[in-house]
Amino acid sequence: MKNNLPFPSWSKDDLLVLDGTFFEAPQICHKAKTRLCKKHYDRIELVQGFHECPMGLSSYSSGEKGQPIVTALRIADTYDARKLKHADGFLPTLPKKAVLDSFSKIRRITSEGLSKAQIKKPLDFKGGADLDATEDKVLVDFSLHEIRKFNTQIKRYAEELMISSANPDTKFVAFVDLKSKSIFASSSMLSTRLSVYDFEANPEVITSSSQRASLYKKFDKARRVLDVYAKDQRVRIDQFDGSSYYERNSYQVLDFLPFVILENAIKYSPKDQSISVTFDDTSTSLKVTVSSLGPKNTKEDLREIFAKRGRGSVARSLDPSGGGYGLYFAKLICDLHEIDISVNSEDAILTFNGLEYSIFTVELRLQK
Repeated sequence: MKNNLPFPSWSKDDLLVLDGTFFEAPQICHKAKTRLCKKHYDRIELVQGFHECPMGLSSYSSGEKGQPIVTALRIADTYDARKLKHADGFLPTLPKKAVLDSFSKIRRITSEGLSKAQIKKPLDFKGGADLDATEDKVLVDFSLHEIRKFNTQIKRYAEELMISSANPDTKFVAFVDLKSKSIFASSSMLSTRLSVYDFEANPEVITSSSQRASLYKKFDKARRVLDVYAKDQRVRIDQFDGSSYYERNSYQVLDFLPFVILENAIKYSPKDQSISVTFDDTSTSLKVTVSSLGPKNTKEDLREIFAKRGRGSVARSLDPSGGGYGLYFAKLICDLHEIDISVNSEDAILTFNGLEYSIFTVELRLQK
């Protein structure tokens, strides 16, 4: 099997790490036990993000079945320097963004090549490349569904305002305030969905410019925007515990991160429950913890929660319309901004409507 990537990648067929066109696989990989390596790559194939391999090196998986897994590199914050202390050969440390940018360019080139090929011959849904095109169509359909949903809400709120303005009364000011907040919320959520679609389809647009931003302010904005949705679901987002003034360079798509985390917490919380957000800001790091009561996830659910279209069995039963893209994109956005994201589902504490519920926690960590 040939590897056309600039970085080494794992070959499922040959059960070994193949040299990249620019970086060769280090000797430490040739000495590794095949059984350990295979177990590692099988485990991370559907888990999008950066991982540490058994030899201490970094691996990156897109979370999509059949896609190459970049490995045998030192990628910032994802390798074990102690294990590599006596490794032979030159092993430079690469930033996460370099790997993500490389994947984006490869995806774009592949997409352009596919479009040209489709002009010459009809689609063959048995082919691997055309299967990718089918998967992209799923994302397009899901994005359009989300856009139509929020656009319908904006249209309805605007019509209610127009009708009420024709016959104003003493309650009109409060009514306008509520509906204005609802329109702002729907418009903001629409914008985050469009940014995320661009992240998948046009990544060069997303990374073309950056600005200083505060993760605390991003969460505070998301909390205010989602306030109407939370009230509709009879769920509360508590005042934040702790604060943070820390700012760093970020891309606009970072807006989606707190939105999807808080929106999921609202969506899956039973009525009359609260969601807590805690900021632990030190001189060297920032940790954000979001906790809520939600359906209990199995260990298998948690392993695939960041995979593309990965959804737990309970989540699917509660919300069959979901696409399983939220946390997949959250992980991509975190990787782009060098933020570690992890989830945990504790032991069940109650049963409601035949379903077990437990405390579900999302934790974000970043080094300053």
